[in-house]
Amino acid sequence: QSEEESWKDQFDLYIGANRTSIGDYQHEALFTVFPNPTNGIFNVRFLRFGSYTIELESLNGRQIFGQNVVGNSYQIDLSPFPPGVYLLTVRSKSSSRTEKIIRLRK
Repeated sequence: QSEEESWKDQFDLYIGANRTSIGDYQHEALFTVFPNPTNGIFNVRFLRFGSYTIELESLNGRQIFGQNVVGNSYQIDLSPFPPGVYLLTVRSKSSSRTEKIIRLRK
């Protein structure tokens, strides 16, 4: 297998409504978030049933939410927090990924 074919096997180009990135397929597919942007409540859906750590931080680095969960989905309510951009990090045993969450005005 050539070096180029090996690279193509390891990486895919993702073009989505919110981002364009090159990343490891399994890393990208760890979870999805919807709706994003949100008016308050949003859902995190994991690729597989399993054990995950979820952390939500403000852009200044302050953790505003942290939870260990087992399952294939989880719902988070941002209603008590001001509009803005937040960073959602999800960790599994083998990988982690961070995604921007946009909290709109009420």
